[in-house]
Amino acid sequence: MCISVGDLLRKEIQKKSEFGKQIVESRKSYSYVKDEIVIELVKMQIEQLEKDNHGSTSWIIEGFPRTRLQAIALQKMGVVPDKFILLDIAENISIDKVKRNLKSEDEII
Repeated sequence: MCISVGDLLRKEIQKKSEFGKQIVESRKSYSYVKDEIVIELVKMQIEQLEKDNHGSTSWIIEGFPRTRLQAIALQKMGVVPDKFILLDIAENISIDKVKRNLKSEDEII
């Protein structure tokens, strides 16, 4: 099972939730989505997966943690990862990806 932070953020935007509105504003200003929002979305997804699978599940969390605060929150959730994968890409590729995501989000909104 894979938890994709990007997918969680896009779902919130599509739902036009309060989180979704804040996510759109962050993306428009090319800034990170607030840690509190990302943490809450990941926490809710983990809780749902554990509920659905009665606590006996393994998953990959894509795009989390990205900050120290997110890493601490993961630890407080009782989630202790046994492996991390760091993908290091060139800045220009990363910027192009952000621009494509913003363009696709504009089509949704």
